[in-house]
Amino acid sequence: MATKKTTAETATAEATETSTATASTKTKAEKTFTLTALQKHCHELFGVPTVVFAGATAGLDTDKKYTVSEVKDIITTWCKKEVK
Repeated sequence: MATKKTTAETATAEATETSTATASTKTKAEKTFTLTALQKHCHELFGVPTVVFAGATAGLDTDKKYTVSEVKDIITTWCKKEVK
């Protein structure tokens, strides 16, 4: 016997599907920037000072372009590293 979904459950399921589709579309359409351009706006974009941005992105290819979300993940991971 199948259960009938309530309107709220249906709306929640549809919203989840829509947000998932929107998120994947944003990832595909997200613009890329050089590290220099991202560093100029690191405080507004990532909430970190320039020195943190420089430390987290040290060793990355400066000729390559990155999305904001890629660099945000890199900074977050770097900030969580244990200090030795």
